[in-house]
Amino acid sequence: QCLAAVKNDQNQVIARAGLYMNEHLVYKGKQVAAIGNFESIEDLEVAHHLIEEIKEKARLKGAHFIIGPMDGSTWYNYRFCDTSEEDKHFYTEPIHKSYYPEFFTKCGFKPFAKYVSNVVKGFKHYPQDILKLQHDFSKNGVSFRDIQMENFEDEVAKIHSFGQKWYKSYFLY
Repeated sequence: QCLAAVKNDQNQVIARAGLYMNEHLVYKGKQVAAIGNFESIEDLEVAHHLIEEIKEKARLKGAHFIIGPMDGSTWYNYRFCDTSEEDKHFYTEPIHKSYYPEFFTKCGFKPFAKYVSNVVKGFKHYPQDILKLQHDFSKNGVSFRDIQMENFEDEVAKIHSFGQKWYKSYFLY
């Protein structure tokens, strides 16, 4: 792990990012590094300099791939949203400057996964594709219901256990 920063002429940090190395983070049999905790002023040249520095440090530490943004693991911030920090965002979605995704793209990164967050309040008024998913899950013993707030701690424990099983084979987990 290391931190890289870019300073201006007044010795002020104007961009920063962390490099995360995790021996268990492997893709196609090769070591993966992660760039995370990224912050930058709105200046592509500054961001490019910082990201290239992180990429070089990752190469020197043996990484064959670098992914980002990911603040160490998917337990923390690990993606950009299509909306800016001013937009209404979904609970738990990362908040970042609207120009960050463009900076990463222009520095050679490309998406390898896409996520969609939704609030679902019952299934009877939703499109057929969601009803089909519910049916498919039901056939495999998965049921959907509202959280029971009076048993909140137990409910969260159940969700945690489900998540641990669901993501066990996901390489970023």
